[in-house]
Amino acid sequence: MTFLSYVVSPSVTFNYRGEIYRDNNNAMVATFMGNNSYMNAISGHGASNLYPGPGGHGTTYGELTLGFNYHPDLGKGVRVFALRPEIRFDRSLNNTHPFNGGRNNGMFTFGGDAMIGF
Repeated sequence: MTFLSYVVSPSVTFNYRGEIYRDNNNAMVATFMGNNSYMNAISGHGASNLYPGPGGHGTTYGELTLGFNYHPDLGKGVRVFALRPEIRFDRSLNNTHPFNGGRNNGMFTFGGDAMIGF
């Protein structure tokens, strides 16, 4: 796993994270058929809502995440304020297709969070 941060200004930091990981049993990546399928699976109702993972002898994954932290000084009793959007790309590195119901070997994820502390 690698991390790299670059401070652009006192309130903006760009971040990079990359990693390679191995899933010997093809148990780490799952594709669910519907919007509620994940909740049904973890509550014990609906293992049939899961697309099967890649077959074979495991999958090696590469991951790259790019994001930035925006953390201005708001003053007036707000000690912490930060917005942290990110984009992540995961890819199978050994020609398996574990994403999108077995149709793709890569996947983008967009995410982020906001923090406020007093």
